[in-house]
Formats: sequence, C-alpha cells, structure tokens
Amino acid sequence: LDHFGNKPENLSIVAVTTPTDILALAQEQDKTGKLVIIDTEGKTNDELTAALFAADVAVVPVHLAMDDITAAHQLVNGHIPLVAENRGFALPVMYVFTNNTVIDKRARALADLREIIQQDGTRIAGEEMPYRIAYKDMQTGATLYAGGRVDPKAIAESEAIFAEIVQYVIEANRSAAAE
Repeated sequence: LDHFGNKPENLSIVAVTTPTDILALAQEQDKTGKLVIIDTEGKTNDELTAALFAADVAVVPVHLAMDDITAAHQLVNGHIPLVAENRGFALPVMYVFTNNTVIDKRARALADLREIIQQDGTRIAGEEMPYRIAYKDMQTGATLYAGGRVDPKAIAESEAIFAEIVQYVIEANRSAAAE
C-alpha cells in the first residue's frame, strides 16, 4: 500500500509473528478503541490461538470444496469453542464464501456442501468474494489497487464484506452487554 501511495491514513499495518506479540499488540490497540484485524495462516497453530483469543470476531473464509469445509468445521466447532471457553466469553464467527464462480452459485452438486456449512448455525456473510484476478493479486502480495489496475467492483465487494463484518461485531457486542 505504501509503495503505490494508497494506504489510508487511518490504517496502521504492523507485522508480528509470535503469539505473545500478537496478544500484546491486540490488547494494546483494543485499549485505545481501535479495530484490530489479525490475519493468520490457514492452519491451527499457536499464532491462530493467540489471534482468536484476542479477536472480536473470527472470519472464516471457506471455498465450496469438501477439504476446505472440513477444515472450517474443525476450526468453528472444535478450536474456536475451546478458545472461547478459555477466554471466558463467546467469540462470534462468520463464514465468508471465497473463490466463488458463477457455476458455484448455481451448481446443484454444491448445494450439499452449502447445507453442511449451514447445519451448525454459524452466520454466513451475505456478501461473497468471487473468483477474480484482483483477489488473486492480493494473494501474491499485491492489492486491489496494484500496478495502476484499479477494479472498482472488487473494491466495492471487499468494502461490503468488511461493512457486514463490522456490523456483526457491533451486534455481538450489544448482545454481550445486554446479558
């Protein structure tokens, strides 16, 4: 973002790699009322546990493929409840469908996979991340704004998902405060 000169002024990016550093940074930022986004590897490890322990919400990206759904279920139904129990309060969770194509939305064969995801009652984002070259660029270290190739539709989709996640955090916090 800095390289292309388009990092929002109110966005701070900090790289930390140890569970202790993740927890310390998240707790420090939380005290100042800042929203902290922690992006971890897609595997169960100490860094993921620390991130979940410090999180306001767990966003679980899931692709409509059995191995991805199995991994997401293990995280949502096994790991996250253990972390929530240890921290003493619930952790709201939201699935976000990623790498979706037009075929994925209409394929009857994928209906069973969608049903599996919905069985545990975990919230599913209304917005989806379709399979697009702009998102592939993010995975290689570039961004939606990389190299002069701005994709307004991709930006709008990303912002809509982010807004939905923030709204879910607000709702979860209100529910927790009411209890």
